[in-house]
Amino acid sequence: MNYVKPLENNLSLVYNDINYEVSYYKPATSLTGITDEAYGEWAVGTTYNTGDFVKIDALKKIYRSTLDANVGNYPLADTINWVDYGSLNSYNMFCSDENIGSITTGTNSIMTFDFSGSDTIAGIDLSFDSARVTLLDTINYTYRGDYNTSTTYAVNDAIYYNQKVYISLVASNIGNTPDSSPTQWAENTADVYFNEVIQGADIGCLTFAEYFYSEKTIKKRVVLTGLEWLANSVLRIEITGAYEIGTIVYGSEKTLGASLVGSSLKYEDRSLISTNEYTKYRTVKRYGKIRILDCSVIFDTDEFNSQTSKVEDIISKNVLWIPTHADRFSESISIGYIENFTIPMENATKTQTKTKIIGVSK
Repeated sequence: MNYVKPLENNLSLVYNDINYEVSYYKPATSLTGITDEAYGEWAVGTTYNTGDFVKIDALKKIYRSTLDANVGNYPLADTINWVDYGSLNSYNMFCSDENIGSITTGTNSIMTFDFSGSDTIAGIDLSFDSARVTLLDTINYTYRGDYNTSTTYAVNDAIYYNQKVYISLVASNIGNTPDSSPTQWAENTADVYFNEVIQGADIGCLTFAEYFYSEKTIKKRVVLTGLEWLANSVLRIEITGAYEIGTIVYGSEKTLGASLVGSSLKYEDRSLISTNEYTKYRTVKRYGKIRILDCSVIFDTDEFNSQTSKVEDIISKNVLWIPTHADRFSESISIGYIENFTIPMENATKTQTKTKIIGVSK
């Protein structure tokens, strides 16, 4: 049972001496090709009416007014006159806990992540054509993003250009196209640890007829694991075409032990049925389904202390579960939390236990 505890980042602000904080999965350091909602920033002296939207940009949040003549009521402090309407489009894919799975949409985007100390990244609830993923070791260089002809670069600045990484060889380097200026730029291949294209769908056809009649397999979930662990690194993702992303998480892969025969996956419908006392009509409120994984797990008893530390670290958190060759069932959960994890205190060389994982992603 392999997992990643996603890296997180808290945004905060102080208003009227009160600190407000929102937790997100660690976001990209830079984004292009994504447009946020054009709502204005909330202002204390502005009068808002029913249905008006405002944003709190410091927290990347949107709020909707519930009444007319709404003035002076701070959205984060007033849950009667304002409704939390989720996060800005660019931050939907980094929402955690109650807002997990909110969809970010964009077209032809470039995302850059500080990937230092990580070896796994995953996208959940996806719809995309293709994406090129590049991992660059930056311990000896300063990464400046995609090449810009009007930017002045210094010695050892690293840039991305035409699917390759280049290092500036001179100071005051401006206007020199990297692939045709060998005295100003040098291609860097030694520090590029991953540079591949991920397709958003697979068509496993062998004949012309299959091309038209075989079902296309859409990738709703992409997990890149086993990437090079680097103390200082940048991960660049370039998505071609229009796309949707439910969640992006990344971090370092760990294990809770090996799963055994006897594990099971259960689906539960959380709908509620109510009966009108006058008409006797029955109403069904659909709250959707959840996936529950009952797992039998075994690990070396010598690892007792490390296992308890891992469980304590993630017991109250949503984590990414990573399928392995011997543990395919984790793919059905994606992101979920441990409801319980009992560890018998015995003297055997192997410890066998059961745990329950509740899936929260779609």
